[in-house]
Amino acid sequence: MVLRYAELSPKELAKAIAAHSTAICPLGALEWHGDHLPLGLDGIVAEAFAERLAELIPSIILPTSWHAMTTLPGPGSLSMHSTRFRELVSEQLRQLLLLGFESVLFLSGHYAQGHMIVLYESCLEVME
Repeated sequence: MVLRYAELSPKELAKAIAAHSTAICPLGALEWHGDHLPLGLDGIVAEAFAERLAELIPSIILPTSWHAMTTLPGPGSLSMHSTRFRELVSEQLRQLLLLGFESVLFLSGHYAQGHMIVLYESCLEVME
């Protein structure tokens, strides 16, 4: 059974965290991949992967975050400055740990070197 954070009541969430202490956070970008693909492709892929992963390991899936940096230039691409992205990831991780999650998996469907480096560094900073 796939548990979705946004669909749980506060009591259901507390019970779910006690039983499933892993949060899965899909990340995607809204960016141009060509005229034949949707702008949300990265998040769509990350969300589908998160659903399959949640069928294999006890976890709770958070809503997909559409904030990314270093997106491809093109019509419809949205990009965030690295400072804001770092703050967003760090704060989300801190909040999830405070709620009682023991592990948090960020699944990024957006692969850009700068994006991945800042994501990695943000997680390391919070873990330290």
